[in-house]
Amino acid sequence: MTGHKVDLLVVGAGPVGLYGAYYAGVRGLSTAIIDSLSEVGGQVSALYPEKMIFDIAGYPAVKGRDLVEALLTQASAHRPQFLLGQEAQNLRTDSAGRFQVETSSGDSIDCGAVVVTGGIGTFTPRQLPAGEIYLGRGLDYFVPDPAPYTGADVVVVGGGDSALDWA
Repeated sequence: MTGHKVDLLVVGAGPVGLYGAYYAGVRGLSTAIIDSLSEVGGQVSALYPEKMIFDIAGYPAVKGRDLVEALLTQASAHRPQFLLGQEAQNLRTDSAGRFQVETSSGDSIDCGAVVVTGGIGTFTPRQLPAGEIYLGRGLDYFVPDPAPYTGADVVVVGGGDSALDWA
């Protein structure tokens, strides 16, 4: 169990959380960022690392991976503490009005404020009924990097924009 004392706890390490940590750092606040995912970037990193994004101020078009990298570089200039792969589970206030947050990994964060920038949370793929025997042998539910599939025959199963983008 590790204790952390900061001015601000940001719950969610997606684009909004990273920018919030940067903005707090510019204002001189010490910050911790917690996320249930094991990497920063939220949905953009987990589902759309290679997708071009066209609605970010200052970028006519930017790949999801590049956007997250730029946000991480920007936020890191102010040295936030990253608590990745764990969830904020309990919140209480102490007699001084500070917040005490306990995480799923047993860490505790003492902070003056909490900002929740959480999106849809941890991503769990909808399993294919007959797919488990192929997992790790050609079946993948997430594709963080398309390079290993170059020149291969690929079938994309799923609906929505993500499946169309990957196809």
